[in-house]
Amino acid sequence: MRIPTTSKVPPPRLSTPGRTIPSGNFKTVLWPIIKRMPSYLRLGWNLAHEPAIEHQHKTLLYATVLYQVTPANLLLSAIPVLGQLDTVVLLLLGLRQVLAHCPREVAARHYTQLNLLPTQLEMDLKSVLTIAKATAAGAAETAGYHVGKKTYLAGQMLHNFGRRATKRLTWRRTQ
Repeated sequence: MRIPTTSKVPPPRLSTPGRTIPSGNFKTVLWPIIKRMPSYLRLGWNLAHEPAIEHQHKTLLYATVLYQVTPANLLLSAIPVLGQLDTVVLLLLGLRQVLAHCPREVAARHYTQLNLLPTQLEMDLKSVLTIAKATAAGAAETAGYHVGKKTYLAGQMLHNFGRRATKRLTWRRTQ
């Protein structure tokens, strides 16, 4: 069976090296990926039960499922965009890892069964990572702007406290 290598959908242009993504483009880029998530979940389920793939190559898929039930995911999901993208990124990375160690015939069978293109996974992963990086950069820039001088002052206070505490702990009484 032949694996198609061309995609019908061109990859979305999210940003250029000196420019961040406007927030209005998030929905237009993420919506098609969200619509493909049921297919990706079925692909993950099918690959997790595929006997032709060794268990050691499926660990990232298992870790993604485990991450969903941990309290850390509940804490991180409160962050507006990044909290939702982390699970998608983990799932897509896990699928990419499993498919990299999967025989070509098995991968082609799973792709055709779910009407997915092999290049679609890479394009979706690249889009989600670009949005996550842009969102994280924007959050860091905003936090740095608001924190700025307060962080410097807190650092100086912490440094002086550490220096005084070290002196007190190492000071020996001479009698």
